[in-house]
This record gives sequence, C-alpha cells and structure tokens, in this order.
Amino acid sequence: MFHTVTGVLVPSDTSTPPSLMRLGPEKIALMRSEGGLLRVVDLPQPAATLWVFRDDDRLPRNPRASLIMRAANPEKRQETVCGDAVLLGVADVDGGYRSAPPDYTDVLLLSAGRFRVEFQPPQGGRRLALSSPEWTEVFTAYRQGLSVGRALPRMAVRVVCAP
Repeated sequence: MFHTVTGVLVPSDTSTPPSLMRLGPEKIALMRSEGGLLRVVDLPQPAATLWVFRDDDRLPRNPRASLIMRAANPEKRQETVCGDAVLLGVADVDGGYRSAPPDYTDVLLLSAGRFRVEFQPPQGGRRLALSSPEWTEVFTAYRQGLSVGRALPRMAVRVVCAP
C-alpha cells in the first residue's frame, strides 16, 4: 500500500533552493508508471533514490542533482542529471517509497551552516571523515568532496553538518 512521503525537490534552476515536497500515492504511482518519463537512480550512501528524467538532452542540466548522484554512487561519477529531480528514501516492502532520509534533508534544506565531507564504502562500513576544511555552502562541499574523492574512487562522498 502506497502512502504519502516527503521528498526533496532539487530544481535544475540553481537560483531556486531545494525544497520539501509531499508526494501522495497517486503521484508515486504516476512517477513509477511503466515506460514513463522518470527513472530511479539508486543512491547507496547515504541510502536513498533520486528520481530523474530519462535521458532528455532538451532539458537543462541539473548540476546539484548531478553532484548528489555522483557523490552517493561512485559508479555514476561520469553521469549528468537533466531537469528537476526528486530525492526520496529507499523502496519499502510494500513497493512504495520512504521519505527522504535525514542524511539528505538535514544538509540540503539548511539555508546556512557549516559542512564537512566524509568518505564511506557504498555498501556501508566505517566512515573516513575529513577533519578540515569546512564549507558554508552544501553544494560547494559536494563539489570539493568529489574533487578530493578522486583519490578514493570507490568511496561514496557524504556531506554532513559540522558540529
């Protein structure tokens, strides 16, 4: 049975901040429709799903959703997202989806803060935290984390709030 979940809308327009959105059963069913416009990208660390448009080069590139995908899934480091994207949790046992996990909502929806980068194997396990530097903008942290992460090509890049 599908239920209402909360996702994070990541607009392709970088002047529009990510925002929370509620998705009821009817919208989830429409998003999941066979042969539809959307595809699901699995994000192993932190575990979530990113709903993106199927390869449609007519849509504007989405640099922020691309950063999230590349950071969470090392196998997707060369891929680009086009159009707006929606971040949800993982699929549940009923075939629906869970709400976006706090690992993402806590950093993506923060308008001001300090962020650090951690590295973790995609299948889970011990995290390797960078003690410095810290960034004041979440997507700068993603970008710089991926740059540093070139030395660790099999590790997922996690952005976390600095204490």
